[in-house]
Amino acid sequence: MRRAALRHATAADVAANRAAVEKALADPWEEIRVAAAVALRRAGDASGAGVLLRALADPVEGAETRAALVELAGEDLGEDAGAWDRWLHATKEAGK
Repeated sequence: MRRAALRHATAADVAANRAAVEKALADPWEEIRVAAAVALRRAGDASGAGVLLRALADPVEGAETRAALVELAGEDLGEDAGAWDRWLHATKEAGK
């Protein structure tokens, strides 16, 4: 899947194209992996949490990743990857 499609994918889009989105998590391009992880998270799946947490520290992808996480969480947990890790796993366990 292309980055633009992943960035705008709804939960229904992810469900309909699950295999392609999961395959994108292993893409050689980080921006594709991040977009796939955000799309999965938007659909309630935190399986891409590791990709998102690593991207937070990236000088290129970090700001966009944080913005996507803020949109998903409804709050800004700052630059602390530990806080985002706790949020990602807490919402994963709660099925959000």
